[in-house]
Amino acid sequence: LSKVVLAVAGFVLNMILARELEPAGFGVVGIILSIMFVFELFLTNGLRQAVSKILSSQQVNTKKLWWQSFFIQMGFSLGLVLLGLLVLGKVAEWLQIEQYRNLLYLILVIIPIKGLFFLNCGFLNGQFKYKQHAIANSVYSIFRLAIALVLLYTTGDGVLAVLVGTLAAFVISLFFTKLEWTNNDSPVVVSRRYLLDLTWGALVFYLLVNIFFNIDVLLLRGLGLTEASVGYYKASANIGSLLYFLFISVSQASYPMIARLFTRQAWDELRSVVNKLFISIYYTTALAFLFTMLFSDVIISVLFGKPYLPATGVTPWYALSIG
Repeated sequence: LSKVVLAVAGFVLNMILARELEPAGFGVVGIILSIMFVFELFLTNGLRQAVSKILSSQQVNTKKLWWQSFFIQMGFSLGLVLLGLLVLGKVAEWLQIEQYRNLLYLILVIIPIKGLFFLNCGFLNGQFKYKQHAIANSVYSIFRLAIALVLLYTTGDGVLAVLVGTLAAFVISLFFTKLEWTNNDSPVVVSRRYLLDLTWGALVFYLLVNIFFNIDVLLLRGLGLTEASVGYYKASANIGSLLYFLFISVSQASYPMIARLFTRQAWDELRSVVNKLFISIYYTTALAFLFTMLFSDVIISVLFGKPYLPATGVTPWYALSIG
């Protein structure tokens, strides 16, 4: 449910931004968000799945595990902040968005807060506290939409609205991720090496996902396409990417269960769960491809406006590639 709220809130925000800013302005917002997501990849994925797997399959001291994970996450954050200070100026020049260079540094403020939020979400997921996890994510989505829209209509600056809205929403949603410490007397010790080994496995997978979702926008701009062309592409891709939020919500909910079945070596039950997930994704993707192939021009006209019709052909193939 929280992923539905996230997807709907994000889609509504993108739709309003697209209509208010026109293709060129919306393209700039898409470029800057892609930069932010690339930087944040190492905080939102990997460690989150690692602690979720450990908590769902082992009786560990959750407080000790959290502190251990916290120092790793903050280490990643510090590294990304230093990297950002070194390269963001050059990136702005390459993408020809130098006028937004100062706002880009807001990304470096968002990084540690978002890292802490997703670390806590990993703990909630591993403890099967899906309701609290869903509430925290929904709070983030709703406040990000509300704050960004207020700033958009008061300042007229889409980049400022989205970045400040994102920062404020993460700060607020952190208060909804309060954790419960369990197994205080547990003798189980999780080594830092084991925790990092689990982190790298998930990180490689989500690195490929992140490249698929964000590098394309940066390459389009970096290789010379206009801001308006990037805006056309981003609007069309937003429709196709709704599938991703559907699939990722299912995968996050099923991950602790799959980890537990794997640990127990319950191969028949595990095979049944994986097959059901595969079949669901297969049929959903096929239906989305057919629907967008037939009606993408109508969908884009209604949701984003006729100025975005030049990229109509992207939507069905984008949806198919996600599946």
